[in-house]
Amino acid sequence: MGHFPRIVDMTVPCDDKGRKLYRQCHLLVPKGRRTYCYDPCRWCFLQSHSWTRVREDLSRPSWFRCAIGGVCKRKEVLDVGHTIPVHRGGEVFDKDNLRVLCKECHKAKTTLDRQALNGVS
Repeated sequence: MGHFPRIVDMTVPCDDKGRKLYRQCHLLVPKGRRTYCYDPCRWCFLQSHSWTRVREDLSRPSWFRCAIGGVCKRKEVLDVGHTIPVHRGGEVFDKDNLRVLCKECHKAKTTLDRQALNGVS
């Protein structure tokens, strides 16, 4: 199973003429700028494309409770897991496809997903 893409490895969006667009707001990038139009735009993009920030955003509303086991845990022992695995078409950073899991449940779910992928019952 491969690793998820780093932000720096993600392609920069372009318009139909091949001109670069900002990653968050999709406005044209003027000469001399790179990938974000201003700091709030950069912050918004990083909030939804950084595992640390995504984990924090999902853990707080769930009261640090595992979505499978239902047990509250310290945030250090919680992971974020994909409901629909990426190899089956789930989006990497889509918060609707992510849920908070304790490390034990995440490991068990990942094992089941791998077995299903390999045809093991």
